[in-house]
Order: sequence, then structure tokens, then C-alpha cells
Amino acid sequence: MSQYQKMSELLSKEAPEHYTKSQVLGTHPEILVIAPHGGSIEYLTEELARGVAGEAFSLFVFSGHSPTKAFERLHVTSHCYDCPDLEHLNQRAVLSLAIHGCKDSQNARTYLGGRDLMGRNMVQRELQGAGFAVLDAPEHLSGMRQDNLVNQNLRSAGIQLEITTLQRRALDPLLRAGHKEAFDRYVNALQRALWASYAALTHASAP
Repeated sequence: MSQYQKMSELLSKEAPEHYTKSQVLGTHPEILVIAPHGGSIEYLTEELARGVAGEAFSLFVFSGHSPTKAFERLHVTSHCYDCPDLEHLNQRAVLSLAIHGCKDSQNARTYLGGRDLMGRNMVQRELQGAGFAVLDAPEHLSGMRQDNLVNQNLRSAGIQLEITTLQRRALDPLLRAGHKEAFDRYVNALQRALWASYAALTHASAP
């Protein structure tokens, strides 16, 4: 359980040196990538989000730097995430992808959730095609609540990834040089999925 019940409470009470919050409007702000629990809160989720967003997609990152118990102190659940900067980006987005980490050191998997069923199908196709294991998220990780931060865009539907600990370790280029290829392959698959979803929604050509 987080120390804070809402994001607004955390932002008003937590020592500012314990976190950074950044938001970038991409060249295609209709697509938004979110790492709500970056830094030391949920390992490697920030790096993945920044990689996926690049310069094309909008990006929101909340990065924890608390020296101890960052998850317990700085993790605010996704349906209590009342953050105006994120709301502003969501109001311009038709596609939102939130990248989370879940605890599992035995299985290298990505769990798919969120209310954007078309987007989820695109992500599943691309990640599986790139050699990664993808499963539907269990109920407690499903991201189906309407008030979940990823479902606050213009379509009221987003894509939520819950990436297991083992899968994130297998992607971390700092742990082993060979992991850089896997990291890039994972990021590129998500980029392809977002562009394909955007093309299907707007009838535009994916780059």
C-alpha cells in the first residue's frame, strides 16, 4: 500500500528531492507513452518508456529517487493518479500506452491490459512476433477501470503493460551487453504497434 492515497497528495507533501516529474509534447502528441512509476519505483519502466517515445510520441514520466522503500513510499495506484500534467497530455492523445512493472522473478512475460482492445491486439502481435511472451493480464493487473490513468485519453481507452521482473532484467542493457539487442527489439515492437494502431484509427500511413 502506498504512503499516499492520491498523486496530488504525494506532490504536495513529498520532499522534492525524492522524485522528478517530466512531460514532453512529441511531434505526434496524439500518441502518449507513460511511465507513472519510473526510476527506483518500478525498475526499467522509465527507460523503456523513453525509448518507445523517442521524439515522435508525447511522454510522461514520474521518476522516484527515494533512497529506501521507493515502491512503498512513491507508488500511487493508477486509478488515484490525479496529476494535471498527465491529464493535459491525455487530453491531446487518442492512443496511450502505460508501462508498469510487476513482481515475478520466475517468468519472463508481459501482461496486457487496458480498455483499448485494438491497441492491445497490435501490441500482442508485434511483441510476440519479436519473440516475447505476452499474456492477458490477470484481473488485479487488468487496467480496465475507467478511472485508470491510461484510460483518460480522448477515446477513454488505453493500453497497459505489466512487465515481470525477469523480463525487465532480460532487457536491461546495463546488466549484460547482449541485452541491448533485446531492449531495442522490445522498444521497436512497441513503436510498430503504436504506429499501426494510429494508422488504423486515422487512416494515415505508418512511417
